[in-house]
Amino acid sequence: MSDIASQRLKKELQEMRSHPDFAENRFTIDTVDDDLFHMVASIAGPPDTPYSDGMFQVDIKLTKKYPFAPPAVRFITHVWHPNISSITGCICLDILDDNWAAALTIRGVLLSLQSLLQDPEPNNPLDSSVATQYKNNPNLFRKTARYWTIVFASKDSKKRSNFSEFETKLQSLREMLPQKPEHSLISALSCNSWNVLAAFDALT
Repeated sequence: MSDIASQRLKKELQEMRSHPDFAENRFTIDTVDDDLFHMVASIAGPPDTPYSDGMFQVDIKLTKKYPFAPPAVRFITHVWHPNISSITGCICLDILDDNWAAALTIRGVLLSLQSLLQDPEPNNPLDSSVATQYKNNPNLFRKTARYWTIVFASKDSKKRSNFSEFETKLQSLREMLPQKPEHSLISALSCNSWNVLAAFDALT
């Protein structure tokens, strides 16, 4: 079984690296410490979405049962999305669970993740706070998702200045809770509609 998995993964990696999607940097993929069963990929945020300025890293772990068992995939990059945990990066996607089929590939998974960024499914959420915001306040959702993209998935930190209201509230909360990491502060603010006192209460 392990020989089948290894051969399949070698073939997939070779095909992916020669595919135009990868040549155009829509995706990247590498093994971790030359281990075929552990990879890290990057996905370009789809255009015309709050994620468009970001490159999102995902961790991919496989077993010797591949391709008959799905890979374990999670986002390494923090992302504000109804179907992705803003804390752990776990993903709610049917092909990574019951709808996996041996004919599917790692490239297919990456394309599906990019499609998920393009078209969230708020009625099947993994992160209820994000899904509630997506449904009830779509403008705030888009602005928050865009801010997360700039902070966590973009190399252009200067664009944070475009979110002066968020930055001011983040600084206020940071002064109240100086020991908390930035991601925790941003997450608490985002989950509480950028209400500083509500975010403080959530963290204490």
